[in-house]
Amino acid sequence: MPRKFCAHALHFRRGNKQSRTGHKVRKALNRAKRELAYYRALFSHARTPRISRWLLGGATAYLLSPIDIIPDFIPILGQLDDLVIVPCMIYAALAFIPASVKAECREKTAGV
Repeated sequence: MPRKFCAHALHFRRGNKQSRTGHKVRKALNRAKRELAYYRALFSHARTPRISRWLLGGATAYLLSPIDIIPDFIPILGQLDDLVIVPCMIYAALAFIPASVKAECREKTAGV
């Protein structure tokens, strides 16, 4: 015997899927908030080397600046430079910071 279509069950399934998606979005936003707090703590820590502060500040400025090395109106390459340059600058900044400072800042921002 074929099952009858139940609009209520379909609505419930959609709602359930949307709530899972909403949960994933909230989780990603919370992680981004923690990471920003971590980088802010690294930037303001007394033992963070000056070169790391320059690199973190440069990454932030480049990300927020309307001026790019490759203009954004060039398809793919315009967005690709933002996706490559900023993480490379952050990676380089983190390479200069001592592990003890990173651990201290990570602990400090764990509750955010």
